[in-house]
Amino acid sequence: MNISIIVEERSNPSTDFFVLPKLQANNKQILKFSFNQLPSAEQICGAIIIFIRYVPKKWQQFVTANRANIRNVIFFMDDDLFDFSATKGTPLLYRYKLARLSTSKQSWLIRMNATLWLSTTYLMQKYSSWNPVQLDPQAITKEDKSIQVFYHGSASHQDEIQWLYSVMNQVLAADQNISFEIIGDKTVNKQYKKLPRTTVLHPMDWPNYKSLLRQPGR
Repeated sequence: MNISIIVEERSNPSTDFFVLPKLQANNKQILKFSFNQLPSAEQICGAIIIFIRYVPKKWQQFVTANRANIRNVIFFMDDDLFDFSATKGTPLLYRYKLARLSTSKQSWLIRMNATLWLSTTYLMQKYSSWNPVQLDPQAITKEDKSIQVFYHGSASHQDEIQWLYSVMNQVLAADQNISFEIIGDKTVNKQYKKLPRTTVLHPMDWPNYKSLLRQPGR
């Protein structure tokens, strides 16, 4: 079967801008798995497994045990995740995450005869010994049936904002083509960021708001 399995921590721009367009152009059946999910034996037979930036331990063990049944292992990165010195200046916990899930996986990827997919000419040159493949980013096309609902209330509309939360929670769950936009402060953001496909805009003055309204889509 012509199956491509994407392993990602969560939905992310690396997958959407680079990897998905590459796979979709080849008309492959695409399956997505998180770090804690594993495919069946039937799904991996002859499949391609693409790790997006990270190789979690659970998947490392799984691929090692089943490598003979997997057609190809691919690692995609759009930052220099193999060079720990390149992470200098980033938060310590983030550096530890990269070291644990990316930097330390180089030797394992080599043992798995993995292919390297990269996003920039710089990375292509630096890791040329891998015979890597460069992926160019592609625009994310908005679905024709997409609908953006918005409520642009001010600080005096707290009752309406509170009432609308439960309404939009149901609407967004019922239709994947609907997104929602609302204006509010930190309190509104803390509440509404729990909803999928929802954007919370900072309050703005009238000139900036008029400029916002010139943007199409609402």
